[in-house]
Amino acid sequence: MLRSLVITLTAALLTAAYSQPTTTTYPNCNRTFSCGPITNITYPFSGGDRPAHCGLPDFALTCRNNTITELIQNSLTYRVLQLDQAQRTLILSRSDLYNDTCPAEFHNTTLNSTLFSYDGPPNEALNLFYGCNTSGMRISPYNLFPCNSTGLNFTDAYFLIGPVPSDPVLRIVSCSMSVSVPVLRTAGNQLTNSRLSLGEALMQGFAVNYSDPYQRLCSECSRLGGQCGFDSVLGRPLCICGDRPCPFALTLKPEGSTNATGPFVGSRKVLSDLHKYVIIGVSLGIAGIVISSVIIFYIRKQFKMQEADQEISHKSDVYSYGMMLLEMAGARNFDGIEAIQSSENYFPDKIYKHVVLKNEKLDDLMTDEQEETARKMLLVGLWCIQTAPSDRPSMTKRSCRVFSKWFNGSLFLVVAVISSWILISRRQPGYPDGGRLGPGG
Repeated sequence: MLRSLVITLTAALLTAAYSQPTTTTYPNCNRTFSCGPITNITYPFSGGDRPAHCGLPDFALTCRNNTITELIQNSLTYRVLQLDQAQRTLILSRSDLYNDTCPAEFHNTTLNSTLFSYDGPPNEALNLFYGCNTSGMRISPYNLFPCNSTGLNFTDAYFLIGPVPSDPVLRIVSCSMSVSVPVLRTAGNQLTNSRLSLGEALMQGFAVNYSDPYQRLCSECSRLGGQCGFDSVLGRPLCICGDRPCPFALTLKPEGSTNATGPFVGSRKVLSDLHKYVIIGVSLGIAGIVISSVIIFYIRKQFKMQEADQEISHKSDVYSYGMMLLEMAGARNFDGIEAIQSSENYFPDKIYKHVVLKNEKLDDLMTDEQEETARKMLLVGLWCIQTAPSDRPSMTKRSCRVFSKWFNGSLFLVVAVISSWILISRRQPGYPDGGRLGPGG
């Protein structure tokens, strides 16, 4: 019953304190992404050991051949040459143009403009023109390169640094395809001065700044001990505690949203929700301790009362058994006992003195064998009716019933054993006229 009560109480407290409205889990967001020279990457990126829910959808990284980190944007794959999370910068190079100036398909470089920016001073615009008809040109310019790609009528191609309309070559040359690719400004200058080839300039990539629209929410989540993530099904950020959503809401809108109303909308709500859960948890904990203490105290008290009742009942049985032995031995009919029968308090001691210590004759009509048996019964009975219940023997250990089996043994042995216990007990202080009649239970 005690075990069932404790289990029920514990289950109720744990259910109230830790119940979650959802069973969806979001594990392993404490892990990092590493591939080749790109190591220990965390939110807003995912990939590798970091599941998709640990980062934003546009920041999913992949690792090719355990050495090349790639990022896919608008169906184009980019090599990640550098990634600095402290500065929030990337160096990207298009995989289809990496060491190859003639792609199978022709696409302009486009990234999500709300998350990535590459129009700054570190970069230079590079335009590639394919399928150009150069039959009207008498000389080959420095920026001419071959490209024999499927679907092109002509194999000549050109590259131009800077704005397209400023180059006079386009007035006399017609091209069927064009591709716009940013490159580092330093690489563009070297390409113009013929100190780099076109392929080498493209392999150096271009600089990109990235931003997280939920950065303020993530900072607050991290401050409160959570891991940042994103639920792509619901389309909202997550604050993950362990592998489950933290027990407070993140309601801040992205910067620039028309619904944003301040530098950190919802921070008070986040803290309020957190404080509410903390208060509830502490209150439940205190209540659980108090209730558990009361229950334990009550149960211990009941056990002690039951033990006391059992002890009293048990010792009363022992006393009754001892009196029965005395009556069976005819203690009240012995010569010299009648004079002291009015003093019930000292009746056992008188029997002990007259019958055991003085070795007086019990009854002239008894045979020697009958008298020996009676003396054994008197000795055992005297031990079982001692005044203090704690001094009486146990009914299960060294009991009166066990000593009763000695009736067929030697009277000298019974007298020697019980008398030695009686002599020892009589040295104990606090008992009138000799103290206890036995060694104690």
